[in-house]
Amino acid sequence: MKYIIRSNVVPELVRIVITESDSDVLVEACWCLLQLCTGKNKFVLYLIDNDILDALKAMSQLSNEEISISAVRTIGNWCLQSSTIRDAIMGHDIHQFLIGKLTVLTS
Repeated sequence: MKYIIRSNVVPELVRIVITESDSDVLVEACWCLLQLCTGKNKFVLYLIDNDILDALKAMSQLSNEEISISAVRTIGNWCLQSSTIRDAIMGHDIHQFLIGKLTVLTS
C-alpha cells in the first residue's frame, strides 16, 4: 500500500471517476478504486482523506448496476469495519445520500 500512496494514483483515479465521459475508462477506474477499498483501516482512512467518498457517490449513480451496488456496499462495509472509519464517513455527511440511494436500490 505504501507504493500506491507514494505513486499518487488514488487522487487521479478519483478525478477520472468524477469527470471522465469515456465509459470504458470510467469502468476501469471504478474497478481499480473498488479493489483498493478492501485495504486495512489505515489505508481506508487514507482513501477517505483523498476524496474516495466523492468517487463512490459518483459510482453509485452510474447506470452500471454492478458498480453502483458495489460502491454502496463498500461504504456500508466500511461502517462496520471500525468506529474510526464510520466516524470519518459520517464526518463527510454521506448518510443522507446513502438513505436515498438504498431506497432507490430496493424499489
